[in-house]
Amino acid sequence: EVDGTWFRANKTALLVNGSFSSSVWDFNFTEGQVQSWAIIPANLSPGDTFFDVAKLANITIEGEEQKTLLGASRTVTHASELGIVYREWDKATGVYVHAVTYNNNYTVITNPVATNLWSPELVLGLNPTAFCTLANAVIVVAALILCLVIVVIWRKRK
Repeated sequence: EVDGTWFRANKTALLVNGSFSSSVWDFNFTEGQVQSWAIIPANLSPGDTFFDVAKLANITIEGEEQKTLLGASRTVTHASELGIVYREWDKATGVYVHAVTYNNNYTVITNPVATNLWSPELVLGLNPTAFCTLANAVIVVAALILCLVIVVIWRKRK
C-alpha cells in the first residue's frame, strides 16, 4: 500500500551461494528515504532530481534509453555516484532494474530476475517462451516431413 509518498516493501535476495536474505524496507520520497536508490519517484527524466537523505544530496537522472527487460521493451533511466554506485530504473515505475555497487573489497552487481510490474510482450499472442517452443516444434516437424519426402523420392527412383 502507498500512503502519499510513503510505502513499505519486502525485499528478498537470492545470493550467489544459493541462500536467501530478506528484509523490510520503508520508503518515503518526501523525506528522501530511497534505500540506496532501490526505488525512486516514477517518470523522472534526464536532468530531474530526487533527494537521498542518506547522502544529504539531490541525485540527478543522467540519461535514459530503451531496453528489453524481463521480456518487455521498457524505458530505462540511470544515475551514478562515480566509483560508488551505478543504477538503472524502469522509468514508469521507478524500480531499479540493474545496479553496480563498488565497495573497498568487492563489487556487487544486482539484476532482478522476475517482476509482476509488467508483462512480457507477446509474439503472435504468445509470451516469448511459448512462441520459441512453438517455433522449434514447427521446425522439427517440417524437418521430419522433408526427410520423409526425400526417403519416398529416393525409394521411387530405385
